[in-house]
Amino acid sequence: MSQYDDVMNKKAVALRYDENKDVAPVIVASGLGYMAERIVEMANENGVPVYEDNSLATVLTQLDLGTAIPEELYQAIVDIYAYFLRYNPEKIREKKEAEEAAARAAAEAEEAEKEAEEAAEAEAEEAAKTAGRQSARGTREARTKAAGAARASGAGQARAKKSSTRGEGSRGRASR
Repeated sequence: MSQYDDVMNKKAVALRYDENKDVAPVIVASGLGYMAERIVEMANENGVPVYEDNSLATVLTQLDLGTAIPEELYQAIVDIYAYFLRYNPEKIREKKEAEEAAARAAAEAEEAEKEAEEAAEAEAEEAAKTAGRQSARGTREARTKAAGAARASGAGQARAKKSSTRGEGSRGRASR
C-alpha cells in the first residue's frame, strides 16, 4: 500500500451548528483524499477541534453540502459534541507540556544515574589501585622486616657461633 493509497482513503466532514438558526448540525464541507486532508488542515490552522471516526465520516460524506444531519445520526453527533464540550485546548496543551517536562526529567535522572555509576566505578578503581599500592607497600615492609629479622637472627647465630668457638678456644687454651 503506497502513501497515495492512504491519502485517497481519507475522509473528512465539517459540521456547523447554530442553535438559533439550525434544527440540527449542517454539513458545511465534505471531501475525500486531498480535499479531506485540506479540510483537516484548515480546521487545525483555525483552532477547530478535529474528531476522528472513519465510519461516521463515510456515512456523512454521502450526504450533500448544506444538508442537516438525519435523526438516525443524532446520537453519534451528540457524542461528538459532548466530547468537544469536555475538550479544553489549554488543558491538552498543559498535559502535553507536563508530559514533555516529565520526559526531560526522566532523561536528566537517567543521565545523573549514569554519571553517578561512572563516578562510583572510577572511585572503585582508584580504591583498588590505592589498596594495591598499600598492599605492595605492606609487602615491601613485611619483606624488609623479615630481612631485618633474618639479618638479626643471622647475626645472632654468628655471634653465638663465635662465642661457642671462643669458648672452646679458651677452654682449649686453658687445657694446654
